[in-house]
Amino acid sequence: MKKSDIGVIVKGKIGINLARNLVNNGYYVSLYNLNYKDEKYQKFVASNRNELFEFVYDFDAMTVSLTDNKIIFLVSENDEFPDEVYDVLLEKCNSQDIIVDFSDIGFEKSIGICKRFEKNAIAYLGAGMSGGAEAALNGPSFMPGGSIYAYDKVKEILENVAAQIDGVPCCSYIGPEGSGIYVKMIHDAIAYGMLQLLSESAYIIQTMLQCDNNELHDILSEWNTGELDSLLLDLTADITGRTDQNSDKALMNIVLDKVGYRKNAYLISTNAFELSVPIPVIIEAINARFMSNMKKERIASSKMIPSPQIKQIQVSERKDFIEKVRCSLYLGLICVYAQSFALLKKASIAYNWNIDMSLAARIFQGGSFIKSKMLFRVAEAFARKNDVDNLFVDVYFKSVADNYSANLREIAANSIINGLATPAIINSMSYIDNYRCAKMPVGIIQLARDFICNSGYERIDKQGLFHVDWNKDEK
Repeated sequence: MKKSDIGVIVKGKIGINLARNLVNNGYYVSLYNLNYKDEKYQKFVASNRNELFEFVYDFDAMTVSLTDNKIIFLVSENDEFPDEVYDVLLEKCNSQDIIVDFSDIGFEKSIGICKRFEKNAIAYLGAGMSGGAEAALNGPSFMPGGSIYAYDKVKEILENVAAQIDGVPCCSYIGPEGSGIYVKMIHDAIAYGMLQLLSESAYIIQTMLQCDNNELHDILSEWNTGELDSLLLDLTADITGRTDQNSDKALMNIVLDKVGYRKNAYLISTNAFELSVPIPVIIEAINARFMSNMKKERIASSKMIPSPQIKQIQVSERKDFIEKVRCSLYLGLICVYAQSFALLKKASIAYNWNIDMSLAARIFQGGSFIKSKMLFRVAEAFARKNDVDNLFVDVYFKSVADNYSANLREIAANSIINGLATPAIINSMSYIDNYRCAKMPVGIIQLARDFICNSGYERIDKQGLFHVDWNKDEK
């Protein structure tokens, strides 16, 4: 019996579709679904028996079915494999075997797993993968980090099944252990921010203009033909035009205002705090999800705390208002990219990864949920200067800030005056104001810290750390 080129251990549809992608590209695959008793999976097995698929039902059968130098992919769906899976692989694999782990785990855990396998001379790649089940089948983006030996061995395989932009695969070696999973975390941070800004922009348009879902759909679709062109805007426009098949009501009108989140929300937030990188728009996007789940409290407080009366936009001002919201959304999205890549840059330095920022942006351009026209601008900015501190100092993004800031400020102010819940829009403006502030109003805080905990303070006229003798009357 012919040995399989690749073993794929999965939990869920994403891994099954990646296995199908491999088979479609001519690879012999042994597939082990940990949920193999699932009825849908059994139907899949029955209808997909062919010479390129070997369906196995335990680790022994998996390892026996592979060539001597084993290549095993691990693909979970929005969660982690139990530690027992890694324990068994450590036992079953030999020196020079290769593990490519696409599991949705934190970068620190990925580093720990990599070191465990390295002790047994087993090559390990922790690889981010984006695009969901559909992209897994048709071409995802890959972000592998870890063993360069492993990457060299699987590079051709990954490039053959990855999405492509202008003939270039959306896959490249990111750096040492942990870096690939970290870049996927940055991808997720961008997605949090983008979705919140898109949702808020649609909310502003619908609330201030009192337009129906069809008009909102047309506005968002029009936006997606220009500089805002992105997969998530296309998805948002599509959602606003959808109708519930059972009630014939617009989906937008029946969906509950509660949204879930994954462990990556915690990982993004804590790492930004650890590295002291401000990502307020992304944090507010995550906070909005927390707040959304406080439904009973929000209903109660809405009856107790008065809201401002919303002043509708006049018909003669509608077109101008829509354009201002569009500009505000674009500048807000730049804030999301600026904050995310600032965090990525700081991590690359702190963890000695030496990540190519332009390369990371290019990988996101195909097969990814966050693919957008703006990503080409981001890649170009870092190609001009890879060590740029913040995207807002790049010539293109600075020009956008110059031209669109007044619009963002007006829309943020409009939201505050009318009591609209738009934390990402408002914090986008706040982020820009803070970033361009040559002298921030924090001197009092520095002196207060010296008073409270004797931490000292720095001066503008002398070098060093100084203390005030707060027990003396120096007024």
